[in-house]
Amino acid sequence: LSPRTEALLYAADRAQHVAEVIRPALKRGQLVVSDRYVDSSLAYQAGGRELTIEDIRGLSEWATGGLMPQRTYLLDMDPEQSHARLHHQLDRLEVAGDDFQERTRQEFLRLAEVEAERYMVLDATQSPDEVWELIQEDFDALIARQRAQDASQEPVEGTEGRRL
Repeated sequence: LSPRTEALLYAADRAQHVAEVIRPALKRGQLVVSDRYVDSSLAYQAGGRELTIEDIRGLSEWATGGLMPQRTYLLDMDPEQSHARLHHQLDRLEVAGDDFQERTRQEFLRLAEVEAERYMVLDATQSPDEVWELIQEDFDALIARQRAQDASQEPVEGTEGRRL
């Protein structure tokens, strides 16, 4: 696939997933946890594939109707170390090469620096149980804050379902 084709396919898939799964769940008042969302496209397509961040951001915002996560958990690890942990046949992105992997990682870290309030960067060299515990603590705190905020305010018309 060409980099542009790949970006368009991911955006199309994400648009459909938002329309069929995420927005309906949010309208029902459910919490949504998603693996690999807009931040992944920004890192993989703009960082790894070297397309422009503006193009990928615009395409992603259009595809999702601007729906962004409240929190992104970035499990950071040197790509070489992460590959050592894999126990399956490598996919297309995993075999894209060391330069691609490092560009993608650096773009993720740059995004996390720019939006530090939304990102939680975790040292993924820790055990999976340790990483999960950190995520669970943060997730529980986010839910508690959101419930407290919801209880203290009346909803503003037209703002429901804007964030995951």
